[in-house]
Amino acid sequence: MELFDASCKVAIEASLNSALLKTILSKTILLKTILLLLLALCLASSASAKYSLEKAETNIIVNASGITHVEELVSYAFDGDHIDIHRELKVLPGDSIRNVKGRCSEKACKLRFESIPEGYRLIGKLPDPTPEKLTLFYFLRLLWCSQISQGRF
Repeated sequence: MELFDASCKVAIEASLNSALLKTILSKTILLKTILLLLLALCLASSASAKYSLEKAETNIIVNASGITHVEELVSYAFDGDHIDIHRELKVLPGDSIRNVKGRCSEKACKLRFESIPEGYRLIGKLPDPTPEKLTLFYFLRLLWCSQISQGRF
C-alpha cells in the first residue's frame, strides 16, 4: 500500500509540475506575442510616415580673401506625421563654419542649431499636424584651414 501511495504522490506532483509548466509557457508565449505585435505596430506606423526631397539649391560665393559664403535651400514634401527634420553641415578637420543662420518657410518649423565635432546639425521641430511641404533655408560662412591659421576671418 505504501508503494501505491508513493507512486500516487509522484503522479500528483508530476501533474502539478506539468500544469505549472504549461501556465508559465502560455504566459511566456502570450508575452512574446504581445511584444511582437507592439513591434509590428511601431514599424508599420514609422513606415507609413514618408518624406521626399523636392528641391535643393546651393549658392556659393567666394570673396577676394577666400572666405566662402554658402546659402542653401532644401524643400521637402511630407506624407504622414513627422516630429522633426535634420540636416548636418560638416567640414574637413581644421576648417570651420561660422555665422550659421536659418529659417523654415512660412514659419513651418522651429529651427535650432547644435554644434557637433564636424560642424553643425540643424534641427527643425515640426508642428502637429505635419505640413505637407516645407523649405529649409540656411546661410553660413565657411573658413578653410589656411584662412584660420592666417587670421583671415
